[in-house]
Amino acid sequence: MSKVVITDWPEYSCVEKDTLNPVIAATAEQQIFNAGTVLGKITDSGKYTKLNPAATDGSQIAAAVLIKTVVVAANSDSSEGVADFRYARLYKDSLIFPEGITDEQKQTALDELESVGIIATAN
Repeated sequence: MSKVVITDWPEYSCVEKDTLNPVIAATAEQQIFNAGTVLGKITDSGKYTKLNPAATDGSQIAAAVLIKTVVVAANSDSSEGVADFRYARLYKDSLIFPEGITDEQKQTALDELESVGIIATAN
């Protein structure tokens, strides 16, 4: 485990991450992932993408949080800014969930993050 200093996102405490180099999956179009975006992990590729509660490819399960804003070019994976956190305490209001997520889906995602050591607390 190694300590991480998050400069783009001050709302954190006691953050450690795995030394893995997780990757954000490419899509046909450029995407912007803002710091605090909740990520799911695609089962077949092991790559991360924005949480999608309606998916069935693994990305419906919250697995990580982006630690800085990243622009992912079309058809190009990116490993910049992704952290596979453990023992992180983050502010709930700083997390970015997909548009249209229900309160029940959001709570499920928060529970999933907690199961991997990412604790979201009130500000």
